[in-house]
Amino acid sequence: MLLASFFAWCLAADIKLDIAYKTVDDKPILMDIYLPDKPVRKPVPVVFVIHGGAWISGSKKDMAALSQELANRGVAAVNLDYRLAPKYKWPSMLDDCQDAQRFISAHAQEYGLDPARTAAVGGSAGSHLALLLGAGDQSQGATKVPRLRGVFNMFGPADLTKDFSKQVADLVSNQVMGRPYDPDAEETKAFSPVNRIDKSMCPVYTLHGKADPLVPVIQASRLDEALKALGVPHTLVLVEGMGHGVTSSDEKVDIAIKTELVKALDWLVEKVSN
Repeated sequence: MLLASFFAWCLAADIKLDIAYKTVDDKPILMDIYLPDKPVRKPVPVVFVIHGGAWISGSKKDMAALSQELANRGVAAVNLDYRLAPKYKWPSMLDDCQDAQRFISAHAQEYGLDPARTAAVGGSAGSHLALLLGAGDQSQGATKVPRLRGVFNMFGPADLTKDFSKQVADLVSNQVMGRPYDPDAEETKAFSPVNRIDKSMCPVYTLHGKADPLVPVIQASRLDEALKALGVPHTLVLVEGMGHGVTSSDEKVDIAIKTELVKALDWLVEKVSN
């Protein structure tokens, strides 16, 4: 995503690196917390930041620049690692993100955070996870986690039963879910955020490129239709010429993406601040 190219690295944050929020198979799963020097309010609102990588690759390092930018804007950014496929199968990734929420709730006073004012942002697979956090914890027997106040969805897949090529769908399904792709399977439907949202879903802001070669832009439209049918506020921004990411070799497209990205971050910070 190369987010660093958009944001000036003025270090307006106290960064707590590599905090273990849970341990699995004797291995800690880590988060970084970016605490702003000038918070918009106290205790400090929180934005969970979730990296992409098709649930198979990536790390919190990919979202460091965005996390810093959020801290520059006065909110705390909680930048997560989570377990990856193929070693760990779905829903390990979502379980980890929900446990990160629980960790922040339990340790909010220690870090000066407000667990009642939270939102999430992700890119690609990270947005898929952020959308599911926004829908709330619907797994059997799990402790409920608080509803978020907003989700900023950057080109995330919303309905895994449609639109993807068989080659891509098979690769993801085999690696992430451990079985061949079946669009009609209940597991595939449950993997799709459009089937997990309800009327209590938090507001969503979607930024998607019309030239996205990996997550077809119709996915953003499907999410838009599902949210609006439920009466959930949704802002949909489609950028001409934007691919799967927030950079472009075309200067005009690059400027358009940056402009829309700034608007989306303003929206996100407003959701947790007011």
